[in-house]
Parts: sequence; structure tokens; C-alpha cells
Amino acid sequence: MRIVVISLSTAHERRAAIIEQFAQAGLQFEFCAAFTAETQPIQAIDVDQQRCYRNMGRYLTPTELACFASHRRVWLQAVQTNETCIVFEDDIALLPDFLSCLPFLEQVSDHYGFIRLETKPGRRQKTVYEGKDFQLRRMYRCPWSAAAYCISPATAAGFLERSTPVYGPVDLFFKHYWLHGQAIYRIEPDVVRLSALSAFTTISDRPEIRLSSSKRLKRQFYKLQLFYRRAVFNMLHQPENSQQARSPTGLFLDKRVHNTTESQRSIAPNR
Repeated sequence: MRIVVISLSTAHERRAAIIEQFAQAGLQFEFCAAFTAETQPIQAIDVDQQRCYRNMGRYLTPTELACFASHRRVWLQAVQTNETCIVFEDDIALLPDFLSCLPFLEQVSDHYGFIRLETKPGRRQKTVYEGKDFQLRRMYRCPWSAAAYCISPATAAGFLERSTPVYGPVDLFFKHYWLHGQAIYRIEPDVVRLSALSAFTTISDRPEIRLSSSKRLKRQFYKLQLFYRRAVFNMLHQPENSQQARSPTGLFLDKRVHNTTESQRSIAPNR
């Protein structure tokens, strides 16, 4: 299991903090150089800015797209190496339980596909697996943040295919699990938190949102549509009675929810 930290090559303070805490924990890791607004492969990523506007009330910024492209680079590495990855952004702090959770993640990551390591407990969660010291909980409402997660190669392949055209920041993509088809899980207790450096975001080009009354109304209608699709997805895919919920990847490729192409079916779990 590889540990990858996404970080700007110029983020010297953040990189120093990461190196120090991983050295103290005795863990090997590698940096993945994050794209910037100037270095991102813009031509290689299609962006649906109108859909971004419906989702956020504004357009996706170049820095947000660069961040998304950086995560996609790690997903591609996971597919190419066929190895599960723990993915961090460079503003995290490891909690004392992190080392002891690694065997648990090795045990469940391929089966469940995507596991958040840093999150906030929420009401809409259900325990799907219990280990000796950790639980795995399915999340029905996901918080923002893409700072720390564990991803299997099969899920990474699915994310690469379903994340274009881009319609929002990478953490919004994670939140819309009923669209990409991967149920979202979290480990309990949390093993990572955001560090003090997270208060100084490297995404500084987000504009202030000011919408007219008519545009706010249109956004609310769009959100109602998403709420309906989420409810349908959750109704169709209950962990306690869905064979797909116990599939090796956790991916839900039901045609009632997705337009499943031949290439999508090629990464679907064996029944």
C-alpha cells in the first residue's frame, strides 16, 4: 500500500511538516508534485462550466482544476501500479491511531474501494464492518474535503472514467457518490486531521458568490434534483441487502442509476 502526498513543489513549509511527522512515525511515503494553474494539462481535461455554475453558483477556477488534475494523476498511478493508495494533501496531521489502522485498511480497502480517513461524524452513517479497534461506516452525506483517503485501483479506474467532464472541485466529485457510483466510507475513529496549515489555503482564486433571486431559485431546483437522485441511489443500494454493496470494489454500476458503457462494465465487480 503506497502513501502519496499531493503537494506543490514550492510549498516548502508544508513539505517540511510532512517529512517531519512521517519520519517520526517511521513511514515511507512519496510526494506527488501538484499541478498549478500554469502547469495543469488543461487541454487533457474537459470542464463543464455551466454544470459547475449550477453546482456552486460560480465557475470552476484554474487552481481548483489544477487540484483536481493532481488527484487524477494519483488515481492514474494507482491504476498503472495496480496498488491501493493512501492519498494525502499536504495540510494534514497524523493522529496516534494512524499506524495501527494500516492493517485494517489493508484488509478492507479492496473490498470497499474508497475510505475517508479524515472527516466529521454525521448522523447519516451506517456501520458496515467492525474490526477489533476500528469500524467502517458508510456515509450518506459527505463533508467537503479531499485531504485524506484510501482508494483501490478499481475505484481509481472508475473515478478516472467518471470524473470528466469536470463539474466542480474534487471534493464535490466525492460528495456526489450517486453520480460516480462509488459508495463513500469512513474509518471510525478518525486517524487524520487537518493541520494548522490548512487555515492558509493554496486555492486562493475562489470568487465571492453573488446570485440574483432567480438564479438562487434555479440552484435550489437543481439541488432538489440531486437530492432525489441521491435518495433513489440509497434506496436501491442498501448495504444490508444489496449484493453489489458487498462487491470487491464497492462500485454500484446499476443501469437504473448509470448509463453503463462497455468500458464501465469492464471494471465492474465479478458477480
